[in-house]
Amino acid sequence: MKSIMSFLAFGVFICIGLTSCNISPSSSSAWVVLVDETEYQEFDVEAITSFILEKSDMDTMTFFKGSISVSISPLNEKVTNKVNHISLEKGGSMFSEITQDRLDKQTIFHHALSESLHTAYSFSRERPVSKLYQPICQKLNRLATVKADKKYCLILSDGLENSNQYSFYKFKSKPHLFAEHSDEIAEVFRSQCTLTDLSNIEVIIIHEPDATHDDLFQSAKEFWLSFLSEQGCNVSFRANL
Repeated sequence: MKSIMSFLAFGVFICIGLTSCNISPSSSSAWVVLVDETEYQEFDVEAITSFILEKSDMDTMTFFKGSISVSISPLNEKVTNKVNHISLEKGGSMFSEITQDRLDKQTIFHHALSESLHTAYSFSRERPVSKLYQPICQKLNRLATVKADKKYCLILSDGLENSNQYSFYKFKSKPHLFAEHSDEIAEVFRSQCTLTDLSNIEVIIIHEPDATHDDLFQSAKEFWLSFLSEQGCNVSFRANL
């Protein structure tokens, strides 16, 4: 992030000396970050922070007039959990708004985002139950109502639902049977929460499976890709950032 801010500061210096420097129209980004507290995989928090900032164009001159909001909450045995919200309001529409004050605010936002993500990982990882679908559904439905140019849902999880409503681990020894029950799983999920139209939302799921659960994870991955895509959102899986 330090290099990003140095680039922006250099851009300010160059633009001040040019009368033809044009700044693109402002854009807004809204993020929901969900952290699975039963997930044993370690993530690079700074890489996640940089990923969010870069996807939001915070590494470009455009962002001097942009805004970003990030809501971070855990996934565990509860449906409702505390939400940590960080935001940066949009800058002015005039070139004169590209100031050191704006750079300082973006730096403060970066540090707050990084700190909040670090806090989100300060859990014991000993929770045996993971209610994933219902809180994910609620967060996506809420995100769909937000007015923003770009909307993202970043899910740091293996996607393996393990609750009283349904457990993907029932297919652990026979993951090839997972696909045969996809309609059943979808019906159970919809009875808990019905997804709205998720057009213009990008869902990114981060997980690198180990050898023990790789087959089960791949089956679950295919289910989530199909199930969420049906609602109009763009879904992708990544092993890391």
